[in-house]
Amino acid sequence: SAAAAAASSSSMGKKVYANKEEAVEAFKSLLKDKGVTSRDKWSQIMQKIIHDPRYQALRTVKERKNILEEYKDEIGIVEEQERMEAEKKAKTLFFALLESCEWIHEKTPWAEFRDKNGSEAKFIIVTDERRRKDYFYDYRDELEAKNRKMRKEKRKANIAILKEKLKSEECSWVTADATWRDAKEHGIVEMDGAKDLDKEDVVEVFDDIIKDLRDKEREKKAREKEKRRKQERKLRDEFRKVLEGKALDGLLHSKSDWDDVKEVVKEEECYVQLSAMTKAKITASDVFEDFAQDLEDRIASPKKHVKTAIKAKMGNVKHDSDLVKVIELIKDDPDLEDIEEEDVKLSVIEVIAKAQHKHKEREKKIKRYIKTFEKDLRKYLARAFADDLKALKKTPMDEAVEKCSSKLRDTSAFEKLEQKQKQASFEKICLELLDDGDMDVENGGEEEEEVKSSSKKKKRKRKRGSSESSDNSEESDDDDEDSSKKKKKKSSSKSSKKKKSKKKRRRDDSRSGSD
Repeated sequence: SAAAAAASSSSMGKKVYANKEEAVEAFKSLLKDKGVTSRDKWSQIMQKIIHDPRYQALRTVKERKNILEEYKDEIGIVEEQERMEAEKKAKTLFFALLESCEWIHEKTPWAEFRDKNGSEAKFIIVTDERRRKDYFYDYRDELEAKNRKMRKEKRKANIAILKEKLKSEECSWVTADATWRDAKEHGIVEMDGAKDLDKEDVVEVFDDIIKDLRDKEREKKAREKEKRRKQERKLRDEFRKVLEGKALDGLLHSKSDWDDVKEVVKEEECYVQLSAMTKAKITASDVFEDFAQDLEDRIASPKKHVKTAIKAKMGNVKHDSDLVKVIELIKDDPDLEDIEEEDVKLSVIEVIAKAQHKHKEREKKIKRYIKTFEKDLRKYLARAFADDLKALKKTPMDEAVEKCSSKLRDTSAFEKLEQKQKQASFEKICLELLDDGDMDVENGGEEEEEVKSSSKKKKRKRKRGSSESSDNSEESDDDDEDSSKKKKKKSSSKSSKKKKSKKKRRRDDSRSGSD
């Protein structure tokens, strides 16, 4: 009955709220005034708020619990922010304490710091021991990173100083060919910047400098090589144009010998420069070979028609045929209408050049015949007129040849040569044989004396060899070799004397003939 009376009395004093929102705000204000936190339980909260009239703002327990949870969510966010700000402030004060301890380094242990600063307010403000350790080790890691960065920047600065020093004019010895031994001899380890660097860093800096120099040198050589290659190509193109011009002028052709071509182009500036390039991969002769091959391919077809036209108009071309006249003679040939004038001209030049080549070969062959004929004629005339060489002066060629062996008349040289060529050779050999006969008469006495002296020397050597032992046989052989060498020298001196006397007699004969 007492509880009912209290309830009735309370119900009689119950505040009436205008709406639901006002009732909720009243209940939340109750929770706030009583200091309810997000961590409190319902039973604990009930003891704080049940006797407050605002507890009756909400009619059911369920509504009160729902609003309580809503309030806890709201206040939880605020509490978390406050907690974080408090931790941040505590961390800031703790790190300020760490920074004030200048004696702390990268390897300072936690126990040392704790023992020295455990009573400090900035130390105590961080209540969690694990968090204190984490802050300490984080600070030590930051200190290590900072020191590492400072060392790196210092090393970088010293490397830059050393590089600048090695690149300066004072270190002119630093070239692409310099070695570490050279660097040590010039005191690289005592240079500015190197003193505060490790040896490995100094070596690395020196190697980088040398590598850069070598790269620059390679690039320079590559540029020079490219420049030289372009210059060579330009000169080759110019020289090829010169060859084309000389070919059209009839001074060379596809079968020309390079030695002959050099005489034609030796005054050309492009040829002189190209020949001076000793390292050129393609020489002037190579350019000519390529040009000659291209020229031969170019006129291979036109040359057939030109040959046919020449044969129809004038028969065979001779070695002394005039280029202009030949071209004028065949220009109206119908087979040459579709051929360019330059190709016709080049083809005619080739045909005339071939005729000239054949003519030269014939002349060479005739010279060989004459040489062979004169050799045989000299041998057989010397035998036939051995007793009376002076009779050759009055003997005609045919009669003299008849007196010689029949082998002379059977030689191919005798058959191939014309009469006038054989007559000239006969007169020449007669003069030489007569000159040789006179020389034999003059030098006969001297030769007999030399033969006698040589025979005496041989006798003395035989006696000396028989008296010596077999152990000295090698020395006697050496003496014989020396004597044979002396004989050879004497014979060569005799032949040179004969040649000189022959030349003198010929000069005298030519002078007497002219008189």
